[in-house]
Amino acid sequence: MKIAIVCDVLGEENNGTTVAAMNLIRFLRRRGHDVRVVCPDEKRREEAGYYVVPQLNVGPLNEYVRKNGVSIAISDSTVLENALHDVEIIHIMTPFILGKSALEYGRKHHIPVTAGFHAQAENITNHLHLMNSRLANDLAYKTMYRLVYQYVDAIHFPTQFIREVFEKEVGPTNGYVISNGVNDRFVKTEVKRPEEWADKFVILFTGRFGLEKSHRVLIDAVAESRHEPIIQLVFAGKGPLQQELEAYGQKLSNPPVMRFFSRDEMLRVVNSADLYVHPAEIEIEAIACLEAISCGLVPVIADSPRSATRFFALEENNLFHYNDPADLARKIDYWFEHPREKEECSKAYQGYTKQFEQQHCMEEMEAMLLDIAAKHTVCISGAFRPMRRFRQQISKQECIRVLKEEKRGVLSMIGDNGYPYGIPMNHWYDPEENKLYFHSAKIGHKIDSITRNDKVSYCVFDAGYRKEGEWALNVNSVVVFGRISLVTDEGKRKLIGEHLLRKFTDDEAYIQKEVRDALPRAQCLELTIDHITGKLVNES
Repeated sequence: MKIAIVCDVLGEENNGTTVAAMNLIRFLRRRGHDVRVVCPDEKRREEAGYYVVPQLNVGPLNEYVRKNGVSIAISDSTVLENALHDVEIIHIMTPFILGKSALEYGRKHHIPVTAGFHAQAENITNHLHLMNSRLANDLAYKTMYRLVYQYVDAIHFPTQFIREVFEKEVGPTNGYVISNGVNDRFVKTEVKRPEEWADKFVILFTGRFGLEKSHRVLIDAVAESRHEPIIQLVFAGKGPLQQELEAYGQKLSNPPVMRFFSRDEMLRVVNSADLYVHPAEIEIEAIACLEAISCGLVPVIADSPRSATRFFALEENNLFHYNDPADLARKIDYWFEHPREKEECSKAYQGYTKQFEQQHCMEEMEAMLLDIAAKHTVCISGAFRPMRRFRQQISKQECIRVLKEEKRGVLSMIGDNGYPYGIPMNHWYDPEENKLYFHSAKIGHKIDSITRNDKVSYCVFDAGYRKEGEWALNVNSVVVFGRISLVTDEGKRKLIGEHLLRKFTDDEAYIQKEVRDALPRAQCLELTIDHITGKLVNES
């Protein structure tokens, strides 16, 4: 399959989003897919399969961006056309300038689009010193939804945690929860420890040198530890606060080692450490923590409500109260002073990360892309007009959710004397066939109408939901266009009848009685879908 991966941010593999993107790209190529990568990384311009767009020039902030080790993209219509013109699906890594342009291209050319969710609101607002502003974070989520996520066919969430955070702000989404995955190279291995660490208790933390990662909390905790003189902190990563953190760490007997490690170096570092501490207050997943656990390290994790990493804790000593150096110092001292318990905890974690194996996670990502591509209905050019109020449009996947969950709608036909004829109907949507099924009397206005003209539309809407503190309902409505026909195969008629009945009851005896006694008097109908459109309407 021809797949486009669109990366607003790509550069060194020193951040979670770039690592996740490259893992997916390599996996899909190994599986034989034609993968086109659209990105701003100039170093990849000569590499096959990469389509490089210009980098965003932010003037005086360019140095700040460079310190983050990334390149930020701007759109280029020519590059996008070259990369996307014949792909079967587009996957956007982040909902920024390039990703939004790729989404617009996909919608215009009827190409299904999926999007990853790799940026918490705080990852954006912290650059504006608004990380702890509820208003700013809510606005960030709603803006991402308004500009990108409401239009895609599916959203990839690395954790259930971030899905729930996002959906609390914007309502239900068409989400797939799939971990970014732990590489199988991260296993417990005997390595030769660096000589300078020979007599040290080494504590590792991997994370971007940014405000939301809370490195200062760990530095302060070590300063308060009873064993401060022999503790060696290792901060693996890169970021804008490196010089500031290096200066702050000078108060320790052993100032932190702070640098970016290659993947091979990281394997040695993890297997040389004694404890892994994850103080980050903001975290979507933290694969680095899982990598450390895979190598046998016991973790101590901040219990921040804005971090998914806290769910990796097995016991109370694996957690500390976030932004509380004194509590973290107590947990560090506990594990230092209880080596037997630390060894038992390490054993308890054996097998824990199996659920996050990268091979399995990448297979799930591939399955998501294949699933969305298979379900996507390509409209005949010009056959269906675009939605005028496009900002309210919901994704194809969300439309399908409504069809699957709701029981009834209105079927509209061209009736007698050319008048429109709409009637309420019960339906069953078959996701395997991507078709709708109904039952009807064998004769009457409806049968005469569809015999004369098989083109119909079918409208369904859900019960809606209210946001907290609001009176108005938010209602999803879906309109299906297609061609309807009579079902004559008896086996298929029986299957349709059973599925329609099961939408209303699980009384198997009643279902079989109705199929036996009533179905022979009914006519089953099959609607082959040509186009689906839907929108979310607020009734205020």
